[in-house]
Amino acid sequence: MVQPPANDSGATDVLGATYDRASGRWLPARPAAVSPDASHYAYISGGVHVVDVASGADRIAYAGPTSFILIGFVRDALYLAQATNPQQGVFEKLFRRSAHGPIRLDRRKRRSCLGS
Repeated sequence: MVQPPANDSGATDVLGATYDRASGRWLPARPAAVSPDASHYAYISGGVHVVDVASGADRIAYAGPTSFILIGFVRDALYLAQATNPQQGVFEKLFRRSAHGPIRLDRRKRRSCLGS
């Protein structure tokens, strides 16, 4: 039986691992945190990170005072929820942000938080 690797990324939201057939290895991310084509995965550790599976390049997409949990990774975007009190399970505001650029938060918008 093949065992997934230990989580050595420092990520705080990893609840499992996902096997990637294309690369032939385990990714230290739950399935919802892996892009549909398995070319990238995301994790939260002092910010939002996006990792290129082929090169191993770890890009910080967001580093700031707002805490997030990763909801999912779709074709070209991340779904994130703002963590207001994660110890008590309190989250608000759902964000859909580009997986390939820096994550910017526009606090002036009062309508839906969905959208790039």
